[in-house]
Amino acid sequence: MKGSSRSSLKKASSYTKKCKNSREKYFNLPVEKVFARVDVQKNGKAREYDVIAIAGDKIFVVDVKSQYRSEYFKRFKKMLEEFFDWFPEYKGKKIIPVIASFNLSPGVIKQATKRKCLALQMGGEYFDFVNFKDLQKIF
Repeated sequence: MKGSSRSSLKKASSYTKKCKNSREKYFNLPVEKVFARVDVQKNGKAREYDVIAIAGDKIFVVDVKSQYRSEYFKRFKKMLEEFFDWFPEYKGKKIIPVIASFNLSPGVIKQATKRKCLALQMGGEYFDFVNFKDLQKIF
């Protein structure tokens, strides 16, 4: 795994710190590892994951966009389906898909909920899950 530019790593690091409170508040899980801006290569192919957090038997895979749009869901779904191909060492853990943005439109939140994907947006000083109540039974 390698990071991209120093500026991107700084932003991702800040993001993961602000998300820590949400993970603990909703899931009460100690976070073992957090990877930000993960670039992986295998068999001549490459994939980038914005944030991966390992917590107990769960893996939070977070797709971060400044403005999340509906068309991003298709690509994110493919990334989730291929996750264990890139990270076989985590097979057996449950993936928690998360989309994140500073501001999510009601339509995107509705789509995320329909797709069983947590939606995380800025709420005051920290990021907060905005559709957790609708999905808590499946996580």
